[in-house]
Amino acid sequence: MGGPNNCDLKNDIYQFLNANILPDGSNWEQDAMDFAGLVLDELLDDCNWDFEVDYEEQIIYADAILEYPCQVQLIKQANNETGPLANLFQDIFNNSDRAALRYFASNLSPQTGANTIEIDDNLILTTMNTWRLEN
Repeated sequence: MGGPNNCDLKNDIYQFLNANILPDGSNWEQDAMDFAGLVLDELLDDCNWDFEVDYEEQIIYADAILEYPCQVQLIKQANNETGPLANLFQDIFNNSDRAALRYFASNLSPQTGANTIEIDDNLILTTMNTWRLEN
């Protein structure tokens, strides 16, 4: 799976940041800068382009989860700003702000459907069990 070139990624990040400037125009919003950093971290962690970024919803679909397009589509439909998945995460983690989400797929124990953890107030990681996604 290939991805955009470095110029495309740079342009996407700048467009995202410029759409999230503070009201006084002095700087970018902190949440936007944090999410841009996560996108760059994903690139550096994987050393490849095996991830997809939804800048509007601040979601990163990482590596193996992209091998399950039906599940990714369900996540996308459920996780809009007022969607049930976004609301559930906000309720579970007592987070009134919109958190950035990262979705992965990995081999977990057969009894585990998914594992979700809050890294900090602005980042929630969800790992889906590949065994469950296939069966």
